[in-house]
Order: sequence, then C-alpha cells, then structure tokens
Amino acid sequence: MVWCNFCSPKEPAPPARKVDARPNVRSTASKQRIELNVGGQRYTTSRATLESCPNSHLARLIEEEPEEDGVYFLDRDGRLFRFILNFLRDGMEDFVLPPVTEDCSALRREAKQLGLNDLVALLCAKAPGSGGEDFLRGLTTVISSGGADASTLDTLPSPPPPPEENSMAEAGEGDPEYLGAPLPCNELQRLAKLKSLDALYSSREHEYDSITSIAAALLEVPIVIISLIAKDEQWFKSKTGLSAASTPRNVSFCAFMLKPEATTRHAMLVVEDAERDPRVWNNPLVTGEPFIRFYAGSPLVTSEGFRLG
Repeated sequence: MVWCNFCSPKEPAPPARKVDARPNVRSTASKQRIELNVGGQRYTTSRATLESCPNSHLARLIEEEPEEDGVYFLDRDGRLFRFILNFLRDGMEDFVLPPVTEDCSALRREAKQLGLNDLVALLCAKAPGSGGEDFLRGLTTVISSGGADASTLDTLPSPPPPPEENSMAEAGEGDPEYLGAPLPCNELQRLAKLKSLDALYSSREHEYDSITSIAAALLEVPIVIISLIAKDEQWFKSKTGLSAASTPRNVSFCAFMLKPEATTRHAMLVVEDAERDPRVWNNPLVTGEPFIRFYAGSPLVTSEGFRLG
C-alpha cells in the first residue's frame, strides 16, 4: 500500500511514501497452487503434492517456468493423471487401483515415464495373480526406507494381460464388492466427539433446512444434504431432494472426507464423474438409484480438528 499526497509548490513537502512491507498473500498462495495441462485435460494441485517425489519428472517440471498462461504443460495421458495425483496425495496405503485392468497397465507405463518408481512398484505388487501380497510387504519396507529405484523396477513382474471381454460374465461374477471409504486413524476420538455434541439423531431445525434448500437453488442441483458420519451409518441432519433419513456408512461419499486427518489439510471433495472415479465407480448409489454422477462436499470440522461429516 502506497501513501501519496498531491500539493501545490507553496504547500509543505509531502510526507515520505510508506510502502506496506507485508508479504503478498495472494501471490504466495498462487505459487503454492499449480495448474497443469496434461494431454489437454486441466488439473489443479499443490506444489507440495508434486514435490512429494523429488526425483520425478513432475518435481523437475515445476522447477521451470510455466507457459505464458501460467499453466504447466505435460504431454502425457490426461485421462489417467488423476490416479497419479491420488497416489501422491493419499500415499501407498490408501491408493485405489483403476477399476479396469487395461488402465492399470497404462498407468504403470505412465508412472514409469514420469519417474514415479514407488507407484510402478505398487502397481506390480497389486496386480491380480502376481503373488503380490508377499512382495507388497517387502515393498513397504523399500519405500519407507527411501523408495524403489530403477534397478529394482526392472526385476518386478508386469501386470497380467487383460481378461477376455466376457470372462467375468462366464465366471458368474459381478462387480467387486464395494467397501467404502477407509477409516481415519482418529476414528475413536472422532466418534467420541460426535457423541458428546448430542447432534446425532436430533430433531430437524429450520436453520439447517434453510441452508440445504438455498444451496440447492443457488447451485441448481437436485440433492443437498448435511450429514453426520456415525459408526455404521451416515445420518442426515438436513436434506433437500432426498427422502431417506440415513444410508449405510459404506456407501457414503461424505466418509471420504474423514481423511487425511491433519487439521491443516481440510479441503472440499469433488467427484466430477462418479462412473470413472476409482473411489466410487462401483458404489451402489452410482450403479443404482439415485445414479449419482457428480458430488461436491465440504467437511464439517470442529475446533479440535475432528471431521464429523
């Protein structure tokens, strides 16, 4: 901020200009947010996410200057890049494989080209029929001690060839069982806090119903809910466009916002295409009524940092 006065020659000299020495918060924030154009598809992530694998091509890419529009361009498969971001954000334990075997093979190729050796090793270990259970236990030790290197990857098995198009139908098998969101590490403390608030199964309140109805009108969406995640179910404190009072917890989209537990990493969860998102593609609420295709939610966070819904 600059202070400056206009005066005539007969007036006293103007005071010295004062320059606000505070850091430019907006500029700092923009440096932490990274925009990527991957094969024509746009992604937004944080600098810290891309720097989490320091020897990868992604970490080297953001050391350079972006394009004139401020976006970094990456000539890779944009369709699969969301899985790479999920791995960098969630880590090895919470990473979910692509639902299609062909995509697993393609993702392994993409990861190898980008120098994401840990992801390549993980994909090989989790490949069906690879005997990866024992290998995965050893891989955990390798990654925790500094990561797999290229020489290690050359000895790893390749994913099995994709099954015949009708092999699953012939075997009489349907979609894999949907397990839902993983439990957060602070689940017991979170449930204790939820119980102490006496909000679960409380009466409907006009204030909350106003929030959901106004949000539905402003965003032009059919369903808006305020949910609380209990031990075995998702209960709706308020709802618009939905008749059910609750759902089983394992089909809850909102439960995915209970992780990561860090109080500094509260962020919205956006599922742009539920049929293709690896977390929910076989969720019964996606494959059946109400056939959810898009989801956006923001966590309800207490002053202690517990996410309740």
